[in-house]
Amino acid sequence: MEVDVLNVENENELRNGLGSGTKYDYIYLCAHANHQVFGDNDEEGFNLSWSDFSGIMCESGCMNYGCIFLLACCRTGLTQVAYDLFCSCAKVEFVCGPRWTLNPNDLTIAFDVFIYNMEERKEQPDEAAKRMSLATGYTFSCYDRVEVEMRPDYREWEKQQWEYVTTNYKVPDEEIEARQEKPD
Repeated sequence: MEVDVLNVENENELRNGLGSGTKYDYIYLCAHANHQVFGDNDEEGFNLSWSDFSGIMCESGCMNYGCIFLLACCRTGLTQVAYDLFCSCAKVEFVCGPRWTLNPNDLTIAFDVFIYNMEERKEQPDEAAKRMSLATGYTFSCYDRVEVEMRPDYREWEKQQWEYVTTNYKVPDEEIEARQEKPD
């Protein structure tokens, strides 16, 4: 597996760093975070909402369809984070993260276990997430877009968020068409 590292200190660096033309199956994000934003652990630093992050990632064209977001950030295994990421980009297929606050060593071990199970054992993502939890003793969640999109609360929430997404990001035509075909 080839790995590219992108360290950013602001939104422009993120946008510029994603323009290499490389497409990824996994996006691994390691940062301070909560259920609303990730970034610096200070109000005046670089912070970005999950919706904005997903929109920027999608707009950049850096993800393959079926991309898995691996969020090595505290409290990113919460439903709200997955909803924000899924709504802003149809290329995101799974979102995995811890439900609680962890130290860097636990996060490193957990995501190593996840990648090992996905790449070597050819596990499905939710099973790989269970193994992350077993390896560290902390709960990791792995949200599947297909399952989430069937939830009535997500569908209602998505309708409210979609206007924000289409107003702020260049959404690919195929994504707009796919959303118009969804039954209510």
